[in-house]
Parts: sequence; C-alpha cells; structure tokens
Amino acid sequence: MKRLHTVPDTAAPGARVDRYLSDELQISRAKLKALFEAGLVRIDGRRVPKGALVPPGARIEIELPDEPTQGALQPEPEQPLAVLYEDTALVVLDKPAGVPAHALDASDRGSLAGALIARYPECAWASPDAPFEGGIAHRLDTETSGVILAARTPQTYQALRERFACRRIEKRYAALVGGLPTERGEIALPIAHHPTDPKRMVACADEALQARLKAREALTRYTLQAWHADDFALLDVEIPTGVRHQIRVHLASIGAPIAGDRLYGGPAIDGLERHFLHARHIALDHPSTGKRIEIEAPLPRDLTDVLERLAHGATR
Repeated sequence: MKRLHTVPDTAAPGARVDRYLSDELQISRAKLKALFEAGLVRIDGRRVPKGALVPPGARIEIELPDEPTQGALQPEPEQPLAVLYEDTALVVLDKPAGVPAHALDASDRGSLAGALIARYPECAWASPDAPFEGGIAHRLDTETSGVILAARTPQTYQALRERFACRRIEKRYAALVGGLPTERGEIALPIAHHPTDPKRMVACADEALQARLKAREALTRYTLQAWHADDFALLDVEIPTGVRHQIRVHLASIGAPIAGDRLYGGPAIDGLERHFLHARHIALDHPSTGKRIEIEAPLPRDLTDVLERLAHGATR
C-alpha cells in the first residue's frame, strides 16, 4: 500500500525525513527503520536514507506493506539470531540445529522466522503467500544447521523463489556418512512421500512407483573429502534441486546414510545428538545488483567435536 504526503510549503527547512515522518504521520521508529533499509521511502521520486533532509513542498512516497492480520507470526526477540550477511534486500542466517526454520501457525514458538522478524520487521511482509515463513525463501530440516536465505521485500522473495526453481542458487553441504561411497557420485532418483509413514520420504527407482506416489525430480552430487575411523566418510554435497529430506534419502539409498540420522538408518556416534548435516555454503547472483555473492557458515562445535573424536578413533 502506497502512502503519499506533500510537505507544506510553509514547513521549516532542514528537518530529517525519519523524524518528520515519525512526528507527522505517527509511524513508529522501528517500522521507519525497516522501511528505509528496504528502500521504501522516496522524496520526489528518489529513494533516500533516513537522514535525508526534507525541503518544503517535497512529495514523500512511502510503500507500506500490508499490516499482518490477526493470528500472524509473532516476533520473538528473546531468540538468538546469527547473521552472516545483510543488505537492504537480503538477510543470510546461520540456522542452529534443533530450531525449525518456519513456524507452523501463529501459536508456534521457537522458529527461526520468529527471531528473524523481531530484528527485521519488514521480513514479516516479504512472503505474503507464506505468512509463517517470515521471508525465508527455502527450507532446512529442523536438525540441519547452516546457511539460510531470507528476503526483506516481496520483490526479493519472489526473485529468490524463482532462482531456486531455475536451479540458479548453489547450495553445498557437509555430510558425514556411514558406509563406503565412491570418491564422487551423482544420484538422480525422484523422491516422494512415503506411502505409509508421513515422517519419511522415499527414493523411487521404479517408474510406476514414481507415477503412483507423484515423485518429484531430485539431483544430488557428492565428493569425498576425507575418510574417518570405522568406515565414516565426510562428503561435500551439492543439491541443484530441493526436495524434502533429499540429501538424507539419496545417501541412504546408496548405502551411505548420514551419521546420527535415525529416521533413515544412519549409524550412531557417541555425543552426536542429531544427524551430521550442515548447509555450509550458498552462492547466488544478487537479486537487486546481479553481483555474485558467496556465504559460508562454519561447521558448528557439536560437529567439529565429532570429527576430532573420529580422528582419535573414538566413535561409539
């Protein structure tokens, strides 16, 4: 929703635009900060920073997102938020393991989206068709840690979704698996929801099964990084596609399930409380500038501890 305001010719010169708008239009400072950072305030047709001065007679245009309806996702300022990168269009976060990326409904608490909109309120309006996502443009399983992208404007959110659909965003993961995979490989099995277990997905080699279960195309590539004790292998994994549980299902399908992944038969390691899967790298052409950006999330301490213990031959 656009809101227009013309500064009276009799107004005193030299007022800052953020203070002027706060006083004249009764817009909160938190909302104004978000609007300026998203480039949604213009004076005489030009985007301006919050410290710009307002001349008498100026025409101010503000693009206000629709207010959240009752029952919308609530901000959770008490939740921690690790920011890897930010600009006026994007926020890139390092999601901790055990935290869901999205809320399921308005009453849901403890999601990354709730923490995100507490610090970046404009993200609450960035994904209007997915109000509980808070502008987060893709998914990571709850127990998967690492890089995740969020949009600060609806235009950026749409651009990110289109880039994911066209496989123009590079996503790389670190995965520790049991078994003996080849040094590199590619898995191109379609994936569907399991016909009897709603928690699981299934890789479908049979064409009739693919059709019956409405399997989605999925492509996973991996490269061996290191061997570890007791036949564990650390892999670098790339997924051009994005299907639920894709890496976990594909690696299990070749006899190399992810360590700690009880749902898909992964081997246990003492001290590992979740599956060993971390979104370590994402690269994309910036949706506003076209400039290539690459973001890395370091391996978290619980996973580096596992690798150190494997190096000393202590696993289970």
